[in-house]
Amino acid sequence: MKFCAVFNFPNGAYDVARVTRANFNACYTGSPLLLLSNSPANVTFNETGDHYFLCAFTGHCYAGQKLKINVSAAASSPAPQPSTSAPQPSSPSPQPTTSPPASAPQPSALAPAPQASSPTATPPSSPTPSPSTATPPSSNTTPTPSTIPSSP
Repeated sequence: MKFCAVFNFPNGAYDVARVTRANFNACYTGSPLLLLSNSPANVTFNETGDHYFLCAFTGHCYAGQKLKINVSAAASSPAPQPSTSAPQPSSPSPQPTTSPPASAPQPSALAPAPQASSPTATPPSSPTPSPSTATPPSSNTTPTPSTIPSSP
């Protein structure tokens, strides 16, 4: 398996250095595995995995001129080739209908129906007693008019 990359750049202004992962991460250009100074620079990959490149010109790597290429195994089937013939006009497709199908639920069926409830009396507000002095009300006691405060 062989893969190839082509680097195009202005000669004398850039170059392509193949480096180790550590040198790539540190932008260290002192000992490249491969240095290509003439464009176009062709690099052939004979093995899968990560391959690291950067521009060895001072400051270029720190400015972001670096590239990691991951070469993976070839797919089991070849990539489709571009078509050279013009596409044939297709027949008109049927227009969509504007009414929903009969089996579609109506919006009213999706919302739950309101439930009737009996009104509840709200007791007058009073300070909340502390837990040590609270006594639960008896469930069979109903307030009498004399226990409800009256307004002057």
